[in-house]
Amino acid sequence: MSLSNFEKFLENGDYSRLKRISEETKLIKDCLRNELIKEETKRIEWRECGVVGKFRRVNRYDYNYTALNEYLFNLGILPVLSTVKEACLTEQEKQTLLKVNKVDREDTVYFFPTKFNLGLKVARDFVLRINQLSTVEKVILWKEKMGFKEKLEKEWKALRNSLNGLLKQGENSKLESVFGTLILKSKNVYNPVDVFELFGADVLIQSTRARLEVLEEYAAKGFLNMSEINNYRRVVNVEQQFVLMELDKEERCKDWFSKRLNKLSELSRRRD
Repeated sequence: MSLSNFEKFLENGDYSRLKRISEETKLIKDCLRNELIKEETKRIEWRECGVVGKFRRVNRYDYNYTALNEYLFNLGILPVLSTVKEACLTEQEKQTLLKVNKVDREDTVYFFPTKFNLGLKVARDFVLRINQLSTVEKVILWKEKMGFKEKLEKEWKALRNSLNGLLKQGENSKLESVFGTLILKSKNVYNPVDVFELFGADVLIQSTRARLEVLEEYAAKGFLNMSEINNYRRVVNVEQQFVLMELDKEERCKDWFSKRLNKLSELSRRRD
């Protein structure tokens, strides 16, 4: 892939098409969500379409990160299950890590389109059409458009990533064209163990955030009880999210969670 392939994606209208279809699928999903709310339905399967719609409750927490990190540090596991927030490091600390080659980088390519290439707004007649469709017809249309959307998203992501090397060669990591501007943004990634070894416990505790997935694995190994984490967080909001997905994707999600539980169970048995 090359810059010409990227520009072709924009020139032939695929980028605008992706933006428009993204809006359309969201609109259809919102319509289905409102219908299920009126019917007070928590879950429904449209088996003839291979699609499921369901509501799920999601807790949003406010964490006392300092207290939680102190607890995990005293257990001796904070450096191995956390990530470093760059914003919590001082400029001097970041420069020290850079000088001793203790910094990795993650590169991401961003595209900022010109105004005329932002993508088309959902046409008013499409909104009217959606309102006239039956529930099943909405589901069928959503599934059809999601197929196009996922195909275009995959191609778009591959095209952007293919320009990573080209942007690195430039002096300012930027490319401009009539379609918009490509910018390569780099994020520094720091190892918590390096932060601890160079600056000590206080900086480690103030600058890191625990990864929940790894935390669960250490709980399964017997280092802590997950219920103890509730001492360092409080629920600030409970959101009701509406999920719309194909049934086979739901099955894959269930398989992933099942494997995850089996892994945690196996870790728990090993500690006995």
